Amino acid sequence: MLSATPHDGKAESFASLVNMLDPTAIANPADYTQHDYRDKSLVIRRFKKDVRDQLQGNFPERQIEVVKTQATAAEEEAYARLMDVSFHNLDGRGQGVGQLFRTTLEKALFPSPAACLSTVRNRMARLRKRLEKERDGERQTTLVEDLDTLQGLEVELQAITPEQFSKYQLLRRQLCDGLGWAPMDPNDRLVLFTESLVTLDFLAKRLPDDLKLNTATSSSRRTRPESAPRSAASGRKRAPPGPRCTTSGRCTRSWNGSPTAC
Repeated sequence: MLSATPHDGKAESFASLVNMLDPTAIANPADYTQHDYRDKSLVIRRFKKDVRDQLQGNFPERQIEVVKTQATAAEEEAYARLMDVSFHNLDGRGQGVGQLFRTTLEKALFPSPAACLSTVRNRMARLRKRLEKERDGERQTTLVEDLDTLQGLEVELQAITPEQFSKYQLLRRQLCDGLGWAPMDPNDRLVLFTESLVTLDFLAKRLPDDLKLNTATSSSRRTRPESAPRSAASGRKRAPPGPRCTTSGRCTRSWNGSPTAC
């Protein structure tokens, strides 16, 4: 049995795979150690570097190209507003908490305006619930001020339409021209990875129409959070017939650089 992604990280899941090979290998899937299966020749872990010499020519070098674009006026205004905000009521304690949440919003803006807008609206909903329960007049005032601040940021983010979303427009140009992708060719498959599920939903909604794809040639899927790559990646490979444009989301933070051709 060979697997590139063997399990979801849970001890029980790994034990179930080992027990498929030898039902007696792990007696208690919820309580075991490596010593329970180490000497039974059931698990071999190999990295690319371990087999590269044996498979020369099968591991082409990755080609990485960083592509930059100029932010639009709407994006600049939203970012300027974000850098100017301050908050009174946050879940954390101590100095620097306001800066921490602003950094959270900044990181949410990198994937897409939609991702940042989702973060803002989630925080607004939490503040409204706190305001309903709050009886202290001074605290009510600060909650209202924070809501006003977030509402102002919400307006700025809403102004970043898909047409004003510079990285999305760059992505469209790269898909149409820069990568040489043939969307009508059933053997030419394109995979886009995002780290924000909100961004994934945005791409799944916009790309089929903007690229004139139908449901037979595009799909989106969500995968379990694993490692967190820090830039956008688009993978090109020849593949059997199937969805020719797939967006795949890992619940991490961003496709915050420009698209990278692999």
